[in-house]
Amino acid sequence: MNCPVPRKYVARWYCTECNWYGTIGEFLSAPNPFDENDSIIGCPNCKQVECIEAACDEPGCKKSASCGTPSGDGYRVTCGNHKPTERNNING
Repeated sequence: MNCPVPRKYVARWYCTECNWYGTIGEFLSAPNPFDENDSIIGCPNCKQVECIEAACDEPGCKKSASCGTPSGDGYRVTCGNHKPTERNNING
């Protein structure tokens, strides 16, 4: 699973195989047979594994998230097109 920010900040996820969008609670999960301390994540729609990526949290956007940014509304996980501006940044 490719994610540029910690999972706890990501609200939406998508499958690179079938374009399913959903939440972390909807994933399929099973113990990884090669690493007892890990799990394998799968898409609940197409059943493919290790194809889930973070999605931009901007309503209506269907792009992959590429950045995580503190903002006035909390923490945003967005594509480059929807990255919060510096003036909206908590630290800015």
